[in-house]
Amino acid sequence: MYRKKHQKIKALFSIMLIASMLFSQTAWALPQNGTVAAGNSTITQPDANTMHINQTTDKSIINWHGYSIGANEKVQYFQPGSGSISLNRVLGADPSLIYGQLSANGQVWVINPNGLLIGNGANINVGSFLGSTLNINDNDFMNGNYKFINTSTSLSSITNQGNITSADGGYVVLISPTITNEGNITTNSGKTYLASADEVTLNFAGNDLIGFTIDKATAQDALGIKNTGTITANGGEVILSAKAAGDLLKTVINNEGIIQAQTIEDRSGKIYLLGGMENNIIKVGGTLDASAPNGGDGGFIETSAASVQVADGAIITTYAANGATGSWLIDPNDYTIAASGGNITGATLGTNLGSNNITILSSDSATDTNGDINVNDAVSWSANNTLTLSAYRNVNVNSNITATGNTAGLVLTPDTCGGGRA
Repeated sequence: MYRKKHQKIKALFSIMLIASMLFSQTAWALPQNGTVAAGNSTITQPDANTMHINQTTDKSIINWHGYSIGANEKVQYFQPGSGSISLNRVLGADPSLIYGQLSANGQVWVINPNGLLIGNGANINVGSFLGSTLNINDNDFMNGNYKFINTSTSLSSITNQGNITSADGGYVVLISPTITNEGNITTNSGKTYLASADEVTLNFAGNDLIGFTIDKATAQDALGIKNTGTITANGGEVILSAKAAGDLLKTVINNEGIIQAQTIEDRSGKIYLLGGMENNIIKVGGTLDASAPNGGDGGFIETSAASVQVADGAIITTYAANGATGSWLIDPNDYTIAASGGNITGATLGTNLGSNNITILSSDSATDTNGDINVNDAVSWSANNTLTLSAYRNVNVNSNITATGNTAGLVLTPDTCGGGRA
C-alpha cells in the first residue's frame, strides 16, 4: 500500500513541478555552456536573444549544461542538409524549458533526462525533431545505432503545449515514460512517433526514419501518453505506442484530442494506438481521422492493447469521398459490445461503421481472459461497409446486428485457436 502511495506522490510531484514552470514569468536563458563532443559545430551568439549553431558535419554532438529557450529568444541551426543531425545532450540537473523559437534546415535532437517542456507560444520549426528523456550513447549515435535507454532514477516527462512542425516528409519523435501533448504537432507526408518506454530503438533506412521498437516497458508508475491537442500527418503516419510493466491493468494511452492522417496525393494515412497486450489499457476518444476527403482511398487505423476502451462520441473515420473507404482494426484480448460496462456501445460502433470497415480481432487470451467477443448491445448501420468479428475463441451474439447498406457485410470468424464457436 505504501509503495503505491509513494508512486502516486512521485507522479503528482513531477506534474506539479512542470506546472509551476508553465506559469513562471522567469526569462529563461539561451542554451548554456555548450561543448562539442563529436563532429564539427560552431556556437555563436549574435545578440543577447539569439544563438546560431553552424554545423559542418552530417552528425554532431553538443553537451550542454542547460538547454532552454526563453519566450523572446531564438536558436537556429545551419546544417549541411536535411539528413544532418545535431544531438544536443543536457548534462546539468535542470529540465529543458522551450518557450521561444527553435529552427533548423536539418534534424535537431534534444536529450534531457530531467524532462522537457515545450511551453505555450513556443515554435519549433525544423527539418525533423526528436525530444527524449532517454539517453543514447555517443558511439551508438555516431555509428547509426539509435538505441535509447532510460538512465534516470527520477520520473521524467515530456510536455508539449506549443507548436512543433517538421518539413514535409520529416518526423517528430518524443520518447519518455510520460508524454503529454496539449499543443500542435505537424509532420505532413512524414511521421509522428510518441513512445512511452524505458528502452526504444529507432530504425532508419539511410536518412529516412521507418519505424521504432519498444525494447523494454516502463515501470508501473509511469503515466504513459495523453493527447488532448492536435497531431497532423496528412499523407503520413502517426504512432502512439506505450508499454508499462506490472501485474495490474494500467491505462498507457489516452486520446482525447485530434489525430489526423488524411490521404493526400494518393498517399493514404495511417494511425496506430498501441499498448501492451498483457496488461495495458488504451482509451480511444476524440478524433482519429485517416479519411480521404479530396480523392484517393481511405487509410488505416489500428487500436491494439490488452483492453481497448472506445468512448461514446469518439469519431473514427477512414471514409473516402471518391474512393474506397479504409479500415479500423480493434485488437484486444476479450471484447464486449454493451450499452454500459463494456468496451464500446452498440451505438458508437454503429455510428463509426458509417465511415469505416471495422474488424474486431480478439487475440490470444492473456491471464483472466478468454479471447471472446460478446455482442450484448444492438448494432446497426446503413453504409456499404463491413463488420468483421474474429475471435480467438467464441463470438457470442446476444443482440441484433442489422446492416441495411446495399453492399454492407458481416463476417463472423470464431475459433481462430481451434476451440471456439459462434
